[in-house]
Amino acid sequence: MLLTQENYFRNQNLMDIKIVSTYGFDEKDLEAIKNAEGIREIYPSYTKDVFVANNQNASVIAKLMSLPDSGMNEVVLLEGRLPENPDECVVEKHSQLKVVHEIGDTVSVYTTDPDDPIEDSLERSEWKVVGIVMSPEYIAYDRGTATIGDGSSDTYIMVPKENFVLDVFTEVYITLDSTKNLSAFGDEYSAAVEIASEDFEKIGEERAPQRLSEIKDEAYEEINDAKAEIADAEKELADAEVELADALAEITDGEKELKDGWTEYYDGLKKYNEGLDEFRTEIRKAERKLSSGKYAYSEGVKEYEKGLEQYKDGLRQFEEGLASSGMTPEKLYSTKIQFEAMISLYKDVPGKESMVAMLESSLVQLNATISAYEQLLAAGKELEAAEEKLLSAKRSLDYGVEELEKAKADGEKELADAKKELDEGYAELIDAEKELAEGKEEYNDGLAEFEEAKAEAETEIADAKDEIADAEKELADLKDPEWFVFNRDDNPGYSSYESDVAIIDSVGKVFPIFFFLVAMLVCLTTMTRMVEEQRTQIGTMKALGYDKK
Repeated sequence: MLLTQENYFRNQNLMDIKIVSTYGFDEKDLEAIKNAEGIREIYPSYTKDVFVANNQNASVIAKLMSLPDSGMNEVVLLEGRLPENPDECVVEKHSQLKVVHEIGDTVSVYTTDPDDPIEDSLERSEWKVVGIVMSPEYIAYDRGTATIGDGSSDTYIMVPKENFVLDVFTEVYITLDSTKNLSAFGDEYSAAVEIASEDFEKIGEERAPQRLSEIKDEAYEEINDAKAEIADAEKELADAEVELADALAEITDGEKELKDGWTEYYDGLKKYNEGLDEFRTEIRKAERKLSSGKYAYSEGVKEYEKGLEQYKDGLRQFEEGLASSGMTPEKLYSTKIQFEAMISLYKDVPGKESMVAMLESSLVQLNATISAYEQLLAAGKELEAAEEKLLSAKRSLDYGVEELEKAKADGEKELADAKKELDEGYAELIDAEKELAEGKEEYNDGLAEFEEAKAEAETEIADAKDEIADAEKELADLKDPEWFVFNRDDNPGYSSYESDVAIIDSVGKVFPIFFFLVAMLVCLTTMTRMVEEQRTQIGTMKALGYDKK
């Protein structure tokens, strides 16, 4: 039996030593272990004690283990296959299990400790069963102790190593060079394992203060980071309060600016209406004045045309009268000079008095004609002046019309620009009111959100400070990590198997003696009964002379 089990352990490459630490094993711990002499193989592994969900309301505690992938502690596949994907697992099957899982079932696990949620250790909490296995670590029904529930593990589940998200390995399995060709149940094997165990305990003692220092350094770094985060959070709260105060000040300024804007708008609207009335009044005045000028010009044109007609008629009649006398306007002046010369010549000549009187009478008539002619010429000049005046008035009227149209266009443009500016200002004020209302709503929402976030943040900050204080206290009270070195004898199934084999061996040695004693007793009893039954025949035979032979 021992030989069979020994071959089984050797084929499955069962560990010689298992090391467990109160703080797990980091890379430096593994390096220290690897540097030890006499190590054939080393396999760091993960284990997590979990509850298994089931429909039977049974409290099933399982050791969730990383599936061996180094050839050590190799499992025996009884059914199905080994996991090929992270969401697959293998389980065991025996008659003592409270809940039996078959291939194709889904296994779900959970924890009940709020300080140890499943996601802190595992990527997932469900796996599909793809195989049934048997592990060389468990050769009896005892599955060892657990850190949850009643402290006793019911079964084990193996999943790919990548499911674990732990920062450290939970145990390290080792095989030794010194045990390679030794019988697992011999004294030499036990001695070799004992020596190696002492060496690993020394390594653990050496690593303990170093690991504690590393843990504290890392923890204090995290604490300092947490303190910095708290300081940042407090600063963010203070900055948020300042931002809210600035936002409120901006809203207050915006309300004042909006009020001033509406005042300015209504003042501008009033000025616009007053300017519009004034513009219309001035235009009406200018139009009346222009209309009056046009009327005066029209009357002047009529009067000029009438005077021109009269002038032309008088000039025509005068010229016709001169023509009938054989005179021309030019001859009038030469004739006057001749008459004045002849009067002056004959004025004092006796006998010429009648001629002088006739000449003087003719000169008077001539002067009257010249005077009439000059009056006509003066009237013509006056008409020319009147015409020029009328033309000037026409130009003034045309200019006035142009200026009025220009003034109307400019005024209307200025009014339109002013109206557009007022409308734009009104639209801007409406937008500003809307924006201010949105700003107030946003501010109120932000204030409410800030108050809620502030209360939550202050609670979280207080909790974080308490956690930091607790962490600092825990760090101060933290003790050196302790390594526990186990060998195969510490496995209840292994040790009980060896004990059972020894008992059977002892029974095997005693049983032949007992068997012979029983056989002798049976023979003695049989012979005694036979002698007793054949006593008469024996006596007769002896009487007849037969001896014992």
